Amino acid sequence: MNIMIISFVDDNFGDNLIRICFENLLKVVLKNHHIKDYTINRMNLKDIDNNLLISSDIIFFAGGGLFGLSYLNFYKYLDKITKIADEYNIPVILSSMGVNNMDATKETEDKLVDILKRKCIKAVSVRENEDLFRQYSAETSLTIDSVCDPACWSEYVYHFDKISSKRLLGINVVRGGLFKDNGLLWHLGDEMRYLDELKRFLDDSGIDYIFYTNGNFLDNNTLLYFAKEYHIPSNKIFIPHTTKEFVDIVSQCEKTISIRMHSAIVSYALDIPSVTLKWNQKVGLFYKNIGRLEACLDLTEWNASDVVNRLFEVEKKQYKKDESYLMALYTYLYNVFVKLGISSNDNCYDFKTVKESLYLDNVSQREDTDDMRTRINKGQYHYFCRFIELRKKNNELNHFKKKNESLFNDLTEKEKKIESLEKEIQRLNNLKIMRIYKKLKRKK
Repeated sequence: MNIMIISFVDDNFGDNLIRICFENLLKVVLKNHHIKDYTINRMNLKDIDNNLLISSDIIFFAGGGLFGLSYLNFYKYLDKITKIADEYNIPVILSSMGVNNMDATKETEDKLVDILKRKCIKAVSVRENEDLFRQYSAETSLTIDSVCDPACWSEYVYHFDKISSKRLLGINVVRGGLFKDNGLLWHLGDEMRYLDELKRFLDDSGIDYIFYTNGNFLDNNTLLYFAKEYHIPSNKIFIPHTTKEFVDIVSQCEKTISIRMHSAIVSYALDIPSVTLKWNQKVGLFYKNIGRLEACLDLTEWNASDVVNRLFEVEKKQYKKDESYLMALYTYLYNVFVKLGISSNDNCYDFKTVKESLYLDNVSQREDTDDMRTRINKGQYHYFCRFIELRKKNNELNHFKKKNESLFNDLTEKEKKIESLEKEIQRLNNLKIMRIYKKLKRKK
């Protein structure tokens, strides 16, 4: 059986973490069903390989905001892939879907409805916005299951210790443009002041801390810029180069102040107290699903004292993750194989067995290699874009230099003409004066 897992691959390791946790969980499901003869292929949502797609026996979308009606335009790729699957009668399983409809129009929402109407769609589970999905699927017979984000299983996929000997408070940093892209009047300068305010507050309180990112290039640049401008020592910042390193830095924190959603999700997965700035509706929906809305702060509360005080309040409640919330995703995936008639096994693992099965397999070294390859490719892409931009600016500069040189030469010629005219005027004036002088002399 050829199994295709489709996810959004990026240098934001939160996106990669979705696929990694999903794939490891799916392997346990296959083991649970005694399915051994299978091959798992992976495909980036935005890098569609038609030949690989049509050779698949079943297609899984691993999760995340892939129904996003926002500036990311994920739904367009979802539309293309499901069209191909429909044409070749390949069953498609949508798992842990999210929908951010901040930029939705009637046309784009109709597209989502059309996708869900396709015969290839065999099962749908959502991590957020369940009511909206029910609305989109109203004309179908689909059942919409509510499940967790796969990254909620991070503790058992990566096997990190949850208690840090460093007792750090982790502060998540993101690119300044993230807020503008999500319709918030909060700019890079606002974030810089907020981070500096946090630093001063924690320094005064004697609390050790570290600034970190989810790995995104632009997030990293923001953190490096902040560190340079505000003289943050290198041992107070951390930039992960792999998904494992991202999860690792969160695991070393006693508590976290997040912005990126998967910084919050990993904190939840590791039972680490965390509060998050709500820059997008999906953040609030995640905290609603886990019953911790007080840990999600609105824009009016984005200041050091409010954030830290709220974090201490959340810490006192000693929250632990909900095993039934995690198992909802596993049970959903298990039932998919029964529903499709691939297996008739009716002995679904319990939480303890799933957890132990995940512990048996460490995440392979290949994941780190893939992450580094993604970063290198993204770095080359950014460098190439910058190269093209500089070439364009250089060409514009050369054009203006030539134009300036032409104008300068033209000006020089005009100055010479003016100088010649002035001399001629002076000569004529002198001549006129001489005539007047001679005329006056004759009169005498």
